Parts: sequence; C-alpha cells; structure tokens
Amino acid sequence: MENAAEILDKQWTVDRESLKRWVLSKISEYTDVPEDEIGDDDLVEGFGIDSAGAVTLAFDIEEALGLENGIEPEVLFKHDTVNKLADFMLSQSASA
Repeated sequence: MENAAEILDKQWTVDRESLKRWVLSKISEYTDVPEDEIGDDDLVEGFGIDSAGAVTLAFDIEEALGLENGIEPEVLFKHDTVNKLADFMLSQSASA
C-alpha cells in the first residue's frame, strides 16, 4: 500500500479520490478493518479508532500535506467520515 507521500508525489495536483484512498488505507491500518468494509460515509469512530490512532492520523495528515501549523486530533470527530476527511484535506492542501 502506498503511503501519503507516495500518493501525493505521483500527482501534480492533489485530488479528492486520491485523498479518499489514502484516508481509507490509514483507517484500515489503524483499526485492522479491511478497506473494502469501510464505506465513504461510514462514521470513522464506528471502526474503533482510538485516541492514539486519532493523534497519529492527525499527524499523518499534517505530514502528508506539509502543514506547518498542525491540526488537532478533534478534526477526526468533526470530519467524521472518509468523504469529510478527504474534503477537509483537500481544503487544507489548497491553503497550504
């Protein structure tokens, strides 16, 4: 599975579908739920991501997008589905 840097480096622009694939892979990685069992509009918390996983995912998002100011793990609870997280990341990448 490609990491965020590999996905983002392969493209001239960051697009929503690539971000969705990346978010899916990270949720699967942190919860051991197969990607094909995670729906784009399913609540992330329903897959058992814990606070440590939320902190790690927030850090991964910061790193993938090159955000200097960082983001809080609470982002996962505000943007609580794969689609919402991908949209959030897309908006952050546009302003980075």
